[in-house]
Amino acid sequence: MSANDRLPRWVALPSTRPSRARALVRSESPASGLLHHARAFTLLEVLLAVALFAIAVVMLAGAYVNVLDGMESVRADRAFEQEMRWIREKVLLEPALDEVEDGGEAPTPDFGLARWEVTVEPTGVADMFLVSLHVTMEGNEDQPLREAQEQFMLLRPAWSEPLERDKLRTEARSRIEEARRLHGVLSRREP
Repeated sequence: MSANDRLPRWVALPSTRPSRARALVRSESPASGLLHHARAFTLLEVLLAVALFAIAVVMLAGAYVNVLDGMESVRADRAFEQEMRWIREKVLLEPALDEVEDGGEAPTPDFGLARWEVTVEPTGVADMFLVSLHVTMEGNEDQPLREAQEQFMLLRPAWSEPLERDKLRTEARSRIEEARRLHGVLSRREP
């Protein structure tokens, strides 16, 4: 008779793996009547798994919220750009210089009332103007106050004074002829 045979059947032998709890379970076969050791998780292992799962859920929820915020920001930027495009088009299509310099205001669907001011400055080129556009959109409950400033060059002969235009063209013509003489290029009029 061996040492194991002398012990009662319900006594468990020491485990070689201390990290797992062992439980005595009666064999499914009623004829065998033997006890088997079933493996189970300890309370510490279960708590650790739940904690890791909770951390992963919090991190994924935070990432999801960041994605939603980013999408809303992109939508607001697109709406703002669309409003700016509409105002820019309104300024560029206005034929009268006085009307452009008066600025304007108009309601917008996403940003409340939009106001714009325009400054037009002549350049050294005939019929070319430097246009500065400053836009303020009041915002609403969903969108904060937004401002934008743009500058662009605009060729607009209707805005030029005839005397100023002729003066600029004469100056440009003399600069071109002087540059040709310096570089040895003769104009067609000279013999």
